Amino acid sequence: MEQTKWKELRKKQLIYTNLIFFLYAIIAYSVIFTGATGLIVYLVLAGIFLISPIGFFLFRTPGPLLLLFPGMKELLIYEKEKLKDAWFSYYFTNAILQVAATIFFIVQAFIRNPKLAFIEGIPPWIIFAISVILLWIGNGNQLFHAKRMDAKTYEQLKSYADDRRTFAMVFAIVALVMTGIAILAVSIMSRKFI
Repeated sequence: MEQTKWKELRKKQLIYTNLIFFLYAIIAYSVIFTGATGLIVYLVLAGIFLISPIGFFLFRTPGPLLLLFPGMKELLIYEKEKLKDAWFSYYFTNAILQVAATIFFIVQAFIRNPKLAFIEGIPPWIIFAISVILLWIGNGNQLFHAKRMDAKTYEQLKSYADDRRTFAMVFAIVALVMTGIAILAVSIMSRKFI
């Protein structure tokens, strides 16, 4: 792929990724600000975080919704050709981290008081601040990904993918252990107060 072509596709990818983020934000805001319980909000968030891993594991595409936009399939093919056999390892990291986040949200859904509205006691500006931070992190990650993918050689990307996979596995295991400890602590504390 010519340099001018993939640079143009990278700009479009950033725009399309932000459109998807805003779609997710509208869904989350709709649920949160209509007074839905924590159970509903956390399950919706879990569903949002589960979309990409499902696309990755079932359809072998890291961003299934991104493929709805023109030119993004071509960009995915370019990345697959550049990564070769390291493609799975490279994107496996994102899928594992999103599955860990999904599990966290599902656990939160069931340990919170199911009768309380999620937004109760939370100032609305915090929800918007978290959204801005997530948008900033997501855009930064997308820009770093594009720069890394387009500037590095296959060998460099393969080494990076292996390091990322190791980090993701360790992080996911630690996160799941911490979630298990939190569930145990909450169940013990709730028994004491009953």
